Amino acid sequence: MGGKTKQSQRTKNNVRPSSSGRSAELLSNTIKVDPSFGVLGQGKPLPVLFSTLGVSNIDLGLSPEYSVCFKKLNKKDPITKTKALQELTELVKNSNVDEVVAALPSWAHFYQTLIIDSDRRVREAAQLCHGALVAASGRRAAPQLRRLLPAWLLARHDDHAPVSAQAHAQLKMTFPENKLGEAISFCKSEIMTLLIDNLTGNAEAMLSKKLDNPEEREIQIVRVLCSSLRALDLFLTELPEVHNDWLWDAIGPLLQANTFWKLAAHQSQNIRPRSRRQGGVVRRGGARGWGARAARALLARAEGGAVAAQRWAALLHVMHRREEWHTWLDKKDLLMKRLLEVIENGGWGDARLLSNMLLPLLAKLPADLITKDFYIAFFSAIFTGFNNKILISSKSERQTWINILEECLRYLSIQQHEYVIEVVTFVHRTWLEKIFEYTDMQVKNHLIKHSSTTMASLVKYWLKQTKQENSEKYDQLIRNFWLNIGSTITAQIDKLTVERDDIVQMIESHILLLQTLKTAFLQEGKKQHHIQFADQKMPDAKDPPPAVTEQCDVTLVERFNHNLNDVVESTCCKYFAFAHEKQVSQAVFTSLITLMIKFESKNLFLALARHFNQNSVYGLYDSVLRNWLAGDTMRCKALVDLIFIILKYLSEEEQDGMFKSFQQFPPFVVEWCISRTLSHPHCSSAAGKRWLRGDVVEASVVALCKREEDSDADDMLLKCLSPDDTGEAALSERGVARVVRALSAAPASARAARAAAALAPCALALPLLDALFRLSLERPAGEAGAAARGAWSGALAALPGGARARLLALARAALHRHVHSRKLLQLYLFKNVSLPISKPLSFSTDELDMKGIEHAASLCPYLFLSGLNNSPENAGEIVSHTKELFEMQTQRPEVPIEVYALRCDCIEGNINCPFENENEFIERVVRDSDKEHEELMKKDLILYLNESLFRASFLRAILSKNAVSDEDDDETESWCDVLLREEYFKAKLNRVLYEYVVLNVLYEKYAFWPDYEVIKESKERMENLIEDILSEITPETKNVVMSYIHENAITKGYYWSYAKKLFVVKMNKIAHEIRESENETPESQLSFDDRLEESKVCDEKSEKEDDSETTNKTPENESNEYQNVIENLDISKLEEMITGSGFFHSLQADAAPSEQSRALLMLRSVWRAHAHECAAAAPPAAPAAPADVVIDLYYQHNHIMLYETDLTAAPWSQIVSNAAIVRFLTEGVRARGWELGAHQWDFTTITLCSLVTSLRLSAHRWWCCKVAIVARAVLELFGVVHEFVRGVRAEAERRQPSAHVLALPTEWADIFAPDLNKNLFELLMIMLKQDGSAMTSCRVSSLGALAACGARLQWERAPAALSLRAASAAALAALRGVAHPALKYLAFAALDLLAEPLVLHDAEKLAEWCGREDDSPRPEFTLTYYDETLVHLQDLVDAALSNINVCEGTCEMVAPSDSHSVALGHQLLAVALLRHCARARGDLAQFYIELLREGAYAAGLMSSCVRLLPADVLRAALEGTERPALPARWLRCFRELPALDVYKRCDGETVSALACLVLAETLGGAAAGEARGWCGALGVRAAGALRRVVRAAVAPALRRRLLLQLRDRAHELPDSQVTIQWSRAEVRCELELEERTLELTVQFAEEHPLVPPQVTAPPNSPAPDTQWIVLYLAYQNGTLLNALKMWISAVTARVQSSPQCYICYCRMHPSSGRLPTVPCHQCRNKFHSPCLRKWFSTSNKSNCPLCRTKF
Repeated sequence: MGGKTKQSQRTKNNVRPSSSGRSAELLSNTIKVDPSFGVLGQGKPLPVLFSTLGVSNIDLGLSPEYSVCFKKLNKKDPITKTKALQELTELVKNSNVDEVVAALPSWAHFYQTLIIDSDRRVREAAQLCHGALVAASGRRAAPQLRRLLPAWLLARHDDHAPVSAQAHAQLKMTFPENKLGEAISFCKSEIMTLLIDNLTGNAEAMLSKKLDNPEEREIQIVRVLCSSLRALDLFLTELPEVHNDWLWDAIGPLLQANTFWKLAAHQSQNIRPRSRRQGGVVRRGGARGWGARAARALLARAEGGAVAAQRWAALLHVMHRREEWHTWLDKKDLLMKRLLEVIENGGWGDARLLSNMLLPLLAKLPADLITKDFYIAFFSAIFTGFNNKILISSKSERQTWINILEECLRYLSIQQHEYVIEVVTFVHRTWLEKIFEYTDMQVKNHLIKHSSTTMASLVKYWLKQTKQENSEKYDQLIRNFWLNIGSTITAQIDKLTVERDDIVQMIESHILLLQTLKTAFLQEGKKQHHIQFADQKMPDAKDPPPAVTEQCDVTLVERFNHNLNDVVESTCCKYFAFAHEKQVSQAVFTSLITLMIKFESKNLFLALARHFNQNSVYGLYDSVLRNWLAGDTMRCKALVDLIFIILKYLSEEEQDGMFKSFQQFPPFVVEWCISRTLSHPHCSSAAGKRWLRGDVVEASVVALCKREEDSDADDMLLKCLSPDDTGEAALSERGVARVVRALSAAPASARAARAAAALAPCALALPLLDALFRLSLERPAGEAGAAARGAWSGALAALPGGARARLLALARAALHRHVHSRKLLQLYLFKNVSLPISKPLSFSTDELDMKGIEHAASLCPYLFLSGLNNSPENAGEIVSHTKELFEMQTQRPEVPIEVYALRCDCIEGNINCPFENENEFIERVVRDSDKEHEELMKKDLILYLNESLFRASFLRAILSKNAVSDEDDDETESWCDVLLREEYFKAKLNRVLYEYVVLNVLYEKYAFWPDYEVIKESKERMENLIEDILSEITPETKNVVMSYIHENAITKGYYWSYAKKLFVVKMNKIAHEIRESENETPESQLSFDDRLEESKVCDEKSEKEDDSETTNKTPENESNEYQNVIENLDISKLEEMITGSGFFHSLQADAAPSEQSRALLMLRSVWRAHAHECAAAAPPAAPAAPADVVIDLYYQHNHIMLYETDLTAAPWSQIVSNAAIVRFLTEGVRARGWELGAHQWDFTTITLCSLVTSLRLSAHRWWCCKVAIVARAVLELFGVVHEFVRGVRAEAERRQPSAHVLALPTEWADIFAPDLNKNLFELLMIMLKQDGSAMTSCRVSSLGALAACGARLQWERAPAALSLRAASAAALAALRGVAHPALKYLAFAALDLLAEPLVLHDAEKLAEWCGREDDSPRPEFTLTYYDETLVHLQDLVDAALSNINVCEGTCEMVAPSDSHSVALGHQLLAVALLRHCARARGDLAQFYIELLREGAYAAGLMSSCVRLLPADVLRAALEGTERPALPARWLRCFRELPALDVYKRCDGETVSALACLVLAETLGGAAAGEARGWCGALGVRAAGALRRVVRAAVAPALRRRLLLQLRDRAHELPDSQVTIQWSRAEVRCELELEERTLELTVQFAEEHPLVPPQVTAPPNSPAPDTQWIVLYLAYQNGTLLNALKMWISAVTARVQSSPQCYICYCRMHPSSGRLPTVPCHQCRNKFHSPCLRKWFSTSNKSNCPLCRTKF
């Protein structure tokens, strides 16, 4: 550590460095001196001059390597010595034998000190090295054995286990078998010398003087003493006896040394146990005077634990070896004192050590010490030992101590002293008292149990002795034994208190004592433990020692049992007397009954009877027990158990008398008696059966039914109702009937279900099963409903035929009531009102309970399939039950639901119905077709849905395999296959499909209906049910069902045809899904989220594929059949085809709309309406096209077309035919308008114009069905023709049209458009007027059709009398009021149509006003038309949203409330207003911005639309994320107007979607500046949320709009190049001006337009000020294109107006681009500053370059 490196000693050609000691040693070994030179005259050796000269030469013959290793062993450091020993060990293993043998002398020298080294690692390494040396040397180690073996024995007993184990193993390996004794004999002197030196105080002299620490020296001394003592023991054991004489001479010095005897009192716990070797000296034949001293040493000091145990073992050896040992004791009382001390202390806490020697020690005591007082003191000491905490807390210690007590007591009993009986009896009585005095029950029970076991063994031994010895002593001991037990129990009962716990604990203790005595007596005895002395012969393993007890013969067992039973009888009598005296029967008999059951006998009960002065067992009951049960103080349930125990000892007559007397007992006692009578084996008693069928039991069981939440009552009731072994119930039939009636009143209780299960085969249970079934109907969830279902379904299969049929009838009635009359059913259930099933039930609910209906249907499989296998023979029974269920009468809708669906499909043309009276549905439609019809009522719909949903749910449940069986068997048919072969179930399935199709029509067309949600939910649920049903159908069954459905469709038509289409579509979809699942591989599997995202696309795609594929996959190639009929139509045979609707409706359902199918339907309709004219018409010479047929017919009979006539007066068939003709014409124009002939186009346009006129003439009833049918078809034709005409000229540039087609636009504009627009505008004004009538399907259809074609109307062709103000007022009035969304959609379409004319009108007024030279006021713009309506709606919306804070919450308007209508009108008006402003250009746009600012429109619009935003949008904004992730469906709403479809539900989401658009248009339109100011006034949290909404939804669309406009028109910017960075919304415009590039950068903020854009230009730009561009873009709603145009114009103008610098002859400096700014005061010319500096520096003058004037 920083010092000089220590150098080794200098050596030269020497192995070792010089050493004076080494030199002296060599000198002594090399000089030959005469031996007499070192000897005194007396012959004693002279001391040497140097100590080294007196040491033998241990290094002689050693190799250098060995010398180095041995040299290191002299080191003090233990690590150095350990390493040296390891090196030596390796060296021994790698050396030859001669080198190892040569090293033995040196090793013998060092081994003696190494083996007692203080470091255990050194000792371990030394022993390993020693083993290696001895193993390598073998027999050649014998010369050094005398020096090695003494230390080797010390190592054998080292306290370090590895050292001891190695030494032991090496000794066994070196001296196998008995060779160790021979080696010890060979080295006995050396061994004894070493041991004597160590044990007599010379151990310290052997230690190394290098140990300076006193504690370490003391520890090493103790270790040497311990190993020496143990080595002495081994030496004495292994030394052969032939050396005994030598031994006593050699061991004399040790025994004479006081130091040796003082070791017994050594302070170390490790030495004192080993000092027992002091007594071991007597083993080798005699003490020779040292025995007395050894005995006194053993008793000199009281020790405990293992030390004392070893000393007493040594003393026992002394007693065994020397008969005169007691003569060695000076004080014999000391022995007794030490013995009693040991016993009183509990055997030092280790009774096992004492148990092995106490009994032999007791047997060796001299006779003069054995007295009565000694035994009393001895056993008293044993009982005192029970108080030792260590002993009593250990189970094994307690058990050992009891064994000691029993062994000593047994030993005393076999002695022949006169006091034996007295002492044994005393000890046994004390023993009993001792084990009962503990309070810890666990300890007490263990003491009692084990003591009883040992007592039983003891008394068993005495019984055996009485038989063998025939001695009165053992008889007296046995009598005293039982007297002690009886007296002890009696004394404890007399001292017993009335505390329940004390009584129970005492009885349990007595039971444990008596029961253990009984069981332990009959058990085999344990093996006898004994002491084995070394000089005794070992017993033969084949002859195990005899057991303590042997199996007793029968007489001994009888005698034992007799005595035990006497004790039990006296105990029971004593407890009976105690209970009677203290009136504590509950505490006593509850526990005592266990004892009486275990020792049950007639003698026991006779003894009890005699105790109460009765002569018989019945007398005991009649006089004692019955009175106790009838009284109030002694009554307890245990007495009932006791009564039924003694029942077997009574005669038949006495048993009847006993059961008859039960009626005197209180009700709960009777219940106890019933419970015991029903238990085994009393249930087989004839007297018991008779009593159970009596009135007393019947009344008690009925009373049990009224006890709620009583598990005991439930169990007893179940026992009473359960059949016995003969299958009969315990109660009488009348009793069972009464119980059933009582349980039926409360079926929800758990006992009702359990009772039903118990009464399953009994027909009397029908009322209960019916009540349980009704309960399971009313409670679909919960344990009560499930338990009830399990009870009645299980009982159903077990009932006999008649009872089963009655239960099924009741269940069907309950099902019918549940589905069709819920409130009436509840009245029946809870008020027990009887219902006449034969009469129709009135409907009494206003809500649809789909879950309740499905639950009711889910019970049907349990009801109808219970106990039946799925065989065709059982199908008839199920069909019968189903028919009875569905054919029960019920209330029907006042107007069939099919009427409403059919009316919609007639309007849409989906079903062609030219016949007025084909069925009741079309007849009702026709009857109401010219007037305002009644709309669908919720009550009627729910009636229809109840039946439809129940039918579908029933089929799903009954056809599902899982509902029938839990096991799938591929070889057997399912219920689905079996039942669908029945015509009835095929009809039911077809009916379900039919009803779904009807419901689907309402789902598509009845979004206007107030309760549309009921239709939507029902349709979705019914679709799921149908898919579940169809998924169970196998391919074979599918063909069977398909044939039936196809036949129905062709025969009946109407919705039966669509039902067939639905079946085909769904089945193909299921097959497609199965194919996909089979082809799916693990690699191609998608995650659940991916499947969820793709499901929508897949569903739509699959539906389209199904629609296209399934139409071509009907039986017999049905679609091909339709196509062949259409293409090969024979008009002459048309009359034969038109009568049946099945074909045509199937055609409409299966075939996609086409010109051919429309032609077929048209011809059918025309022939039906004008059959007479068609028949009179001349047949065509050649097959004509369908259109030509109708045209020709029209020109012959023009009345077939309803031109310019009131449609309401026209017959139904003609309305249908005209609508069919118009739809045919529509398909013709859409499909092949360019190919139509001139006559066809003329007929088309004339028909269109004329029928529109008819609509105008029928406008007074525009809401009736006839007008709606024609309006829907005509307005669709108007849209198609208008689009075609508008695209003729553009299309004519690509292909050559016909002349008449090319002339269509001119003809349309000049002839047809004026009249069409005039009539349609008039019709629009009429339909915008609110008449207060409720919305109907006809109204919705007409409004929707007119709104769809509103954008195609032309204002310039409107009626002259209709002004813009009037038209706008009509639309605004519709938006202002509370009206249906369809009317508001039409009003919005009208305003959107009028926006362009209104803007043009304002532009004309503005131009006129600007052209005036006077100061006339600003004209009134059309934007003010919105003021009154917008303010009114704004006030109403603010009132509705008054509780909503901006950006803190949203409000979803619930349709069809008034607030929803107002909010919808407000948002539609806001969109119309903003669109109006967006159409303005130039100065008019600025005036609109000013008008919006003056009217504060933006604040109101922003306040309302922000509070109407979707909740998802605001929630995402309030989360605090800078870029909130908004749903995609809401993001579209900020860019697009939602679809205003009258056939889609207008709910709160529609209003929210409009609010999104209003927010985006307000911020991006003319009101942007004001909206930005409103946003700036918001609070911090609200403003932050709004900014996040704008950043995520508004800004991207607005920025893209501006950038797209710039990209499309960037070519309009002169001399400039525009670069757009779309990701950053940044635009860079580079202007080329005078050979320089000027740059302008515009970047829109992420919160645009809330944050103004950033406009930058280079500082040296001619126009560096860009603030005006920011103001223009941010506050004047300017476009980016115009801003750039203005900037280019400004920069160009400034540069061109700037003077030229006459130094560089440039306006802009060539390097900096700056304009000349430094003027000359004389000539007024301007120069660039850099140019002037250069001029001055080159000319060396400061004159003006032109005028030469000094600057």
